[in-house]
Amino acid sequence: MKKKKETRGGSGRGQGRHLKYGEETVPVVIRVPVSKVKEFRQYAALKLSEWLQGSS
Repeated sequence: MKKKKETRGGSGRGQGRHLKYGEETVPVVIRVPVSKVKEFRQYAALKLSEWLQGSS
């Protein structure tokens, strides 16, 4: 009995998720005072959006 050849999937050049900021990223974990968490997240979101616009 012949095995049916798959017609989907596989790998190819240039496939996969593209880099959001134009370079590799790593998770960063830091400790922030509880009272400053909201302010820190707003600052981080602002900086990330600036970097995202700069890499377009």
